[in-house]
Amino acid sequence: MINLNSVSILALALFVGSSADLQVKKVQPQPVEINKTTNANAGVLIDDFSQEVYSWWKNSEEKFKYVREDEKLKVTVLSAGKAGGYDCFGRQFDGMDLTKTPVIKLKIKADNALKFRIDLKDANGMVTNGKAINKQVPAGGEFVDYYFDFSNKWEQGWPDKQAVDPVEIVEMLIFINGGGPEYKGTIYLDDIYAVPVSELPAK
Repeated sequence: MINLNSVSILALALFVGSSADLQVKKVQPQPVEINKTTNANAGVLIDDFSQEVYSWWKNSEEKFKYVREDEKLKVTVLSAGKAGGYDCFGRQFDGMDLTKTPVIKLKIKADNALKFRIDLKDANGMVTNGKAINKQVPAGGEFVDYYFDFSNKWEQGWPDKQAVDPVEIVEMLIFINGGGPEYKGTIYLDDIYAVPVSELPAK
């Protein structure tokens, strides 16, 4: 077992064998307790941006700027994915049991098309990078709900294979064009929930 620190969580989110530069610093905010209330349609609220974004972090001030605007998170991406890099930002929270709500649902819109990836980290520092979940987000338009289904994906593949504990998930990592190509543009996020598999849209 390796010793983890605040920087190594970024390394854990890379694909196996990636050579991306890991020399980044991340300012760690204090976790804020999420609203644990649920309802049959929405699931567990992670963030609706009705409060300040103190629990959000970024791996580089030179690559990401964000601000809470009209109860949404506006993320200005100055550069992400350049030279095959895995640039990210994310949110910390008190431990969540996602065994019954393993799907992360959120609204996304962007001015330029991008590849959007979410990884989850447990209280032991293990990250769900064994089976990465990427969604293609088109340019422009209105907010669209995107679903990231982590059921049967609770495993870490890098730097070593480990199980990820869905009972104690403490952080969400968001990658923009991980592995390239470089992305520049503005992304808006809203209404992030953990929901049951039953809420997934029919294929």
